[in-house]
Amino acid sequence: MIACRQLAYRNPGGVSIRFDDSDVPQGGLLLHSASGSGKSTPLALALAAALLMPAEGDIQVAGQSLKRLRGAAADAWRAQTVGFCRNGCSCVRC
Repeated sequence: MIACRQLAYRNPGGVSIRFDDSDVPQGGLLLHSASGSGKSTPLALALAAALLMPAEGDIQVAGQSLKRLRGAAADAWRAQTVGFCRNGCSCVRC
């Protein structure tokens, strides 16, 4: 399950982006659409994978608050909990 509460991200330019409070039920989530449509750029996915840290609020994934998860701890949590393939990564054979 993914739960967002009062979540906001501040980009390097200082612009704050706020997210509505939301809950995504447990299970798989697949984004599939045409190349160039923005699947790999969603900010919420980067926050849910602990690749970016929120400026405000909290996001919880599988019961883990990501609010203060950093560095090696974030890497270890991601390796155990999240399946995430970035562009250019050979995660599966076609």
